[in-house]
Amino acid sequence: MGQTDFQDRIARLSEKHGVVPTAPASSENVVRAVEKRSRGFQTSEDTLAGRLAYPLSFVVAFLMGVLSVFIGRFAFAHLGGAMQDGDAMTLYMIDLALAGAMAFAINVALKSGEKEKVAVSMAGVFACVSLMHNLIWMFPDAAALVYGDAWVESLMRRSLPNSFFFQGEYIPFG
Repeated sequence: MGQTDFQDRIARLSEKHGVVPTAPASSENVVRAVEKRSRGFQTSEDTLAGRLAYPLSFVVAFLMGVLSVFIGRFAFAHLGGAMQDGDAMTLYMIDLALAGAMAFAINVALKSGEKEKVAVSMAGVFACVSLMHNLIWMFPDAAALVYGDAWVESLMRRSLPNSFFFQGEYIPFG
């Protein structure tokens, strides 16, 4: 079976399946492609937007993690009511698990399965769970509109302003 027989078979299969065959990679085609690119043909990586898209996708992944904490706490505040004055570590783990699962689900739904972006999204979850109480201390009235008065009062009774929440403990910044 020679090269022409093979090319004939490819042509028959292409017609049968409705596929347009591409030209073989000959030296002439490679030279034309290089010339076309050198004449100013730009790929998406050559534009400013194409070069910024990859790093900006990490910012978006981080913000998706933060958003998942806001949504998770919103659901927890309205479905579970005010936080109980029990173990802070349990609530910390519930927040991390709920928001982490939500961030993972968002990444799967958006087909953003790159490991790096999932990790950055989880970093956004951790940062928001650890620091969101500071926003509640700064804007209690706005937080009460979103999460409810009982939830905000419970959080303010339990937490410290200007602190970092880690493993059930509040560590002051200064």
